[in-house]
Amino acid sequence: MKDYHVDDRDNELFTTSPEWYYSNTINKTRIAADAKTYVSGRFEWRWYLAPSCPARLRHRLGKESVATLVISNVTTRDNGKYSCSLVLRGGKKPIKSATQLVVTVSISSPGPLTREVGQDVVFMINATNIVGVNWGIRDGNTNKLQQGLINYNKADGIQLDKKINSTSW
Repeated sequence: MKDYHVDDRDNELFTTSPEWYYSNTINKTRIAADAKTYVSGRFEWRWYLAPSCPARLRHRLGKESVATLVISNVTTRDNGKYSCSLVLRGGKKPIKSATQLVVTVSISSPGPLTREVGQDVVFMINATNIVGVNWGIRDGNTNKLQQGLINYNKADGIQLDKKINSTSW
């Protein structure tokens, strides 16, 4: 949360504050909140997951301090905008903060592949939620990587498998 200090939580914050949201290109979903709840004869602040929190996040969400959301073991499915809103009492405008989470995945090299001139070679990748593919080729004599042998991005419509003939390179 951006530089906001709470001196008296009970009098400054609304009964459900802060609230956390997850947004992607389709919708915005409330995922968690702190709520002032009546427990064992008194009111106390309790953190809870919202019923609308996606099942894939439920077992991996946690909270640190007053307004810090923690997501354990992130995956590419967690990509999106996460926001926090401090809901203030007295009709004051909420204080909001947001961040865009981008989870990247490193892939390992499939290893060396040697073909004779005129033979075909097939480049394949098996992935989901992928934005782009860029295959390169290493010169066998210098081991220098030449990027851009094959480039695809989501806007062009990704073709993940590509067959080329070594003489066409």
